[in-house]
Amino acid sequence: TLVASPTATPARGAAVTVQEVAEIENYAANRFYPESFVVVQGVPVRLHITRLHQEHINRFTIEPFVRSTAFFPPGTRGTVEFLPGQTGEFRIRNDGHGYEAALSVVGSAEELRTRWTSRGLQEFSLIHDFNKSQLAPQRLVVQQGVPLKVYNTGLGGQDKVSVHPFYLPATTNVEPVKITVFEFTPSMAGEFPIIYERHKISGTLIVQPRP
Repeated sequence: TLVASPTATPARGAAVTVQEVAEIENYAANRFYPESFVVVQGVPVRLHITRLHQEHINRFTIEPFVRSTAFFPPGTRGTVEFLPGQTGEFRIRNDGHGYEAALSVVGSAEELRTRWTSRGLQEFSLIHDFNKSQLAPQRLVVQQGVPLKVYNTGLGGQDKVSVHPFYLPATTNVEPVKITVFEFTPSMAGEFPIIYERHKISGTLIVQPRP
C-alpha cells in the first residue's frame, strides 16, 4: 500500500499543449459519462473512450471536428484526437442510439474556469486501465472550490483508489463493467496524488487556484 503526505505541491504553470479528457459509453443507460465537457479553442484534445457493453453500433461523431471513429471492442480503450478550431456549443453523438454529450469550446482558460464555476459542478471521467497499468487521463485538471464528480470504470481488474487528501474510500471503488463515482470539493490548489492500493498506476489531480 502506498502512503502519501496530504501536503500539496504547487500546480505547474506551464502552458497546456494538449487537453486530455475521458468518456465512458453506457449503452444500457443510453448515455455518455459525463454528459458535458468544456475545452479551450485552438488546443488539441485527446479524448479517451471506453464502452461498458457489447453493441453492434460503435461509431460516434463530434461535428464538425470528428466525422467517424474506428471500431474498438468493449473492455478496451480507444483514443480520438482533434483540434477544436472554433468556439461554440457542439455535440458528441452516438450515431446508432442517438444519445449525446455536450461539448463547449471557449476562447480562453479563464473562460473555461468561469464556465465550470457558473455551473457549480465539475464532471469528468477516469478510465483505470489495469491491463496496461495506465490511467486515462493521467492528469485530471480541475478548479479549486467547485464540487467535483468523477465517473470511473476499470479495465481488466478492480482496486481501491484514493485522491489524497480529498477522497479516502473504505472499500474497493473501481470495478470492471461498472461506473462508480468519486465526489468531493477540491479545497486546496496544487497537485495531489491519485493512489492505488494494489496496482502500480500513477495519476495526478491538478487543482487550479481560484482566479
